[in-house]
Amino acid sequence: MTYFRFNSPELFIFHTRDDTPSQDRFYMHTHAFAELFCFLEGEGVFHVEGTSYPLQPGDILLMRPGEAHYIQLNTDVPYERICINFDTEVFKSLDPDRVLMQPLFGRKGGKQNLYRAQTGPCLDILRRMTEPGPGNRLNLLGNLMLVLQQLHAAFSSGMDNASQPDTLEYRIIRYINKNLAKELSLQSLCEIFFVSRTQLCKCFKEVTGTSIGSYISVKRLLTARELLLQGIKPTEVFSACGYRDYSTFFRAYTKLFGHTPRQEQSEQYPLTPDTRILIGQHAGILSDRL
Repeated sequence: MTYFRFNSPELFIFHTRDDTPSQDRFYMHTHAFAELFCFLEGEGVFHVEGTSYPLQPGDILLMRPGEAHYIQLNTDVPYERICINFDTEVFKSLDPDRVLMQPLFGRKGGKQNLYRAQTGPCLDILRRMTEPGPGNRLNLLGNLMLVLQQLHAAFSSGMDNASQPDTLEYRIIRYINKNLAKELSLQSLCEIFFVSRTQLCKCFKEVTGTSIGSYISVKRLLTARELLLQGIKPTEVFSACGYRDYSTFFRAYTKLFGHTPRQEQSEQYPLTPDTRILIGQHAGILSDRL
């Protein structure tokens, strides 16, 4: 059941509830926009770039663009949530120093995503924002700014974001994200982290829901898209993203995004706030399904 939905070029919000959720609908993905996720009801664990966050009703998580995540649910109980995807430039004129963006960009990927239920009046604001009825863009942006101010205060104080241990899975994912241009074979990763191939694949799958190869491929292609949009030639981008030849890169890019690298530059295919970039066997692009 969808209680509220709003979609504009820089903002996508929905409040929905599944009485009988299916895990098949919730697989690892990322966005070109930032995401604020509020968990209202259910039982589950939220995974972000190798860090696992057991959820309590009222919890809020923040993910910056490109931060891969998914939720692992107990499908025997209802699942209710509020999700907000927004352009990180939307408050630029009001926040030129990007203070509100510090909880997104002022931390390591996959760390300090979680804000517990007691974080200020955020939950009340989010519930008011998504009451049934048509949404007003200005009102929604104003309330989102209030929520981000509260989360920034919590982030700055460190009260809601105790550090999580650096697990093996997190260290593997962090290494991959920092070395996308290098060789990232299973064998090389096993040697670096002193684990067997079986252990490596198993622990990675447990926290991401996907394989190492699929994760690396999508992350490399997302990096390639950023470089292409900066005006770098496709024939220069592929090697900078870890591909050995252009034809392999071309096929992978076209399969994921639905258009060629040159079309990305010449025809401009903007991703919208409700667009998910899927990772794993479902890898591809789609608008959020409620």
